[in-house]
Amino acid sequence: LLFSSSQELLPRGKLINKLWLKNLATNQILADKLSPAPLGPKVHLIQHNTDEIISKDEISQGDFYDYLHLTESGYRKVFTPVYEKVKQILSDLDK
Repeated sequence: LLFSSSQELLPRGKLINKLWLKNLATNQILADKLSPAPLGPKVHLIQHNTDEIISKDEISQGDFYDYLHLTESGYRKVFTPVYEKVKQILSDLDK
């Protein structure tokens, strides 16, 4: 295994609710434990910009068709940073 990558948990439900807050709290714990990379360069926490999928404390149905599962647009927004990080890591291996 060359590296381990972890994506933050996404909010659940159309509006802020207990699961949404639980996922945010879990993300904060992950960020505290994994930043600034205490486990070395082989572990990465990929944080997403929730501004792209949340507007006025509400999830867009265009990104989460049932407010749990992502649409194609949602996947692109959420996983583009993962793709970019993997490309960067693989590029760094070639050096």
